[in-house]
Amino acid sequence: MIVPIRIEEVNAKGLGPLKEFSGTLSDVNLIYGHNEQGKTFLVEFLLNSLFKDIKGFGLRSTSASGTVLVSGLGEGIQKFSPNSRKKLEKYLETSHQGMPANIARLLVVKGAELEFDKDIPGGISKTIIRSFLSGEDTFDFILDNIKKTIQKTEIVNNRIVGPKRAEIQDRTDLLNRLTALDCLLREVDQTFSGGTRSALKHKVAHHMEIVNAQIAAKRHKAYCLSNDLASIEKDVQQYQDNGLDALIANCDARLRNKAKLVEKEKNLVEAKANSEHYEWLETAIAEYENHLQRGGLLVKRTNLILSFVATIIGILFTSIGIALPQFMESVYGLLPGILGMGMIIFGGFFGYLYIRQHQRQHNALAESDELERIAATFKKKFGESTNDLATLKNKYKYIQRAYFKSQDLEEEIKIVYRDVDRLEDEINLSFSNFEIEISDPTTWNKKANQLKDSFDDFQVQVQELKLSLAELDVKHEEYLASDPGANFSKFELANGKEQLIIIEKLLIEEEDGLKILDREIRVTINDQKSETLDELLENLRKNRIEVIEEYKQITSRILAGVLLTKVIEDAREQEDEKIKANLESGNVREPLYTITNRYEAVTFDGESIKVQDKFDEFDIADLSTGAQEQVLLALRIGFASRAMGQDTAFLILDDAFQHSDWVRRERLVKETMELAKRGWQILYFTMDNHIEYLFDRHGKAKLKKKYKKFILVTE
Repeated sequence: MIVPIRIEEVNAKGLGPLKEFSGTLSDVNLIYGHNEQGKTFLVEFLLNSLFKDIKGFGLRSTSASGTVLVSGLGEGIQKFSPNSRKKLEKYLETSHQGMPANIARLLVVKGAELEFDKDIPGGISKTIIRSFLSGEDTFDFILDNIKKTIQKTEIVNNRIVGPKRAEIQDRTDLLNRLTALDCLLREVDQTFSGGTRSALKHKVAHHMEIVNAQIAAKRHKAYCLSNDLASIEKDVQQYQDNGLDALIANCDARLRNKAKLVEKEKNLVEAKANSEHYEWLETAIAEYENHLQRGGLLVKRTNLILSFVATIIGILFTSIGIALPQFMESVYGLLPGILGMGMIIFGGFFGYLYIRQHQRQHNALAESDELERIAATFKKKFGESTNDLATLKNKYKYIQRAYFKSQDLEEEIKIVYRDVDRLEDEINLSFSNFEIEISDPTTWNKKANQLKDSFDDFQVQVQELKLSLAELDVKHEEYLASDPGANFSKFELANGKEQLIIIEKLLIEEEDGLKILDREIRVTINDQKSETLDELLENLRKNRIEVIEEYKQITSRILAGVLLTKVIEDAREQEDEKIKANLESGNVREPLYTITNRYEAVTFDGESIKVQDKFDEFDIADLSTGAQEQVLLALRIGFASRAMGQDTAFLILDDAFQHSDWVRRERLVKETMELAKRGWQILYFTMDNHIEYLFDRHGKAKLKKKYKKFILVTE
């Protein structure tokens, strides 16, 4: 089960202008405060408490104190503070192998600075990406312990070629001294022979047989591994040719459509229930209106309107008629008042007609059997009483919406059923490609995932076989099909070769001249104390063995350094391919496109990092500030997801969206909510009112109680 790493509670005091802060955190947490209200102090308190490697954040000295409670790091809750010795990186070393040491640079954005390195154009480089997506930091550490002279040394035609200084010169000097000793021993061999020499020759022959047998066994093992690899690669290709990816995608799409059908059919039942008597009500309204028209009972609102207009005009003219005689002494001053009184009488007449007609309609309706039947049926069907056409029409408008919704849902359900049928046909076809017949569709997803697991196992076996073949370092033309009858042992081969070198040297020592070379031997080995020839020859042999041992050691160190340097160089090339593959993974590509709504992939050219859209690619350093910050935020999220594997953690974002325009801000906030749904905990600090609004709107809508807002208030 995935256990997310999340901050459960923060309690701090002494945060500059902010006296203290205490809060239990949720999935998405917005910490809002105006400028100079302690927001930055709180971010720096979290950095000091949780992380060890924070030198790149430019933190100020602070006297803040408190605790940060974190879950997901083992059993129970872990407590962190600025003074705690064990930080988050120590826990992650054991639980997340390959976790980058500078994990704080992924999980924290401080002061709206999304750049991974402010001194680099675009804020990021291939070296920085390596630190997050590969183990190249280890390579640099190893190379730092290999001398530059050895790093510049090569193996040419089985010879060590490099700058003639330091260990290379020391080895040359030892080789010259060993050559001088060998010359003396060869001269001794020309003069003396005996049983020791014969025994050494037998040992040489014996160890040569061992070495040859191991070489043959290694060649045969390479042949067998190559055949196994070809067979498994064929199985991998067969899975791809049979359309495994399409099968999995169709199975997932079918389940989603099935879920849609359940929801839509539920809504259809509800809509039909709400519009059950739609057709009857539509017919009843028509019958009601026809009955009124046949009986001449429809009330003419024209009488009401004429009554109202005439009355208003009459009042207006009457008012003028009252005021005008004060200014005019003639009979014409009385005309507006007379006209106004006439209009009032006229309006009263039409009002009388309307009231009389309305009363006649009411009496007729009360005596109509047909309308009584409609009213009774309406009450039975809807549980409500009605005595006029308006009530029927109001009810009709209410259920009409449900009726139209049911029609739309029926059409949508038909479309989804067609999609399900198409997907099931394609799934059956895909399974037939694998020669699998499954009658129960509920097991399709399980079987598809089993096929995917088998495919993944094959790919792992391919990589393991390739690595084993590379370790053997046998050319294809040297493969041996026949079994030599011996099992290959890397140790036994190396030991046989080493024994051959030692025994051959001993044999040479035994065969060197002794007596005539006494003086030369003494001078060469600086031995003036040996009293007998046997003692002198023994000292000569000891001296030679010491030189050989020292030569072997220094040669081993040089060869190890040269080979290790070569391995690291080759590994770096492989790491570049690995980085490219990681950049192509969904962990990086999905947030990149979701946040920028444009760029689909990331690649690199030298140290420069570029992004690609459908048409072209662009250096991050050439993008606008807003676009750069979107890309850097997407990469930060992608790298963090990649580093955490299947686990999730928290992201601390200090106004990370501040420089984005309003359209991009909303997209970034929506992506933040999606991250929270995938298990990531978000702590977003801001003093921007628009960003506060976006978090409130989307946080409350999508996460409800899993969204929290904290407002910083100073005294």
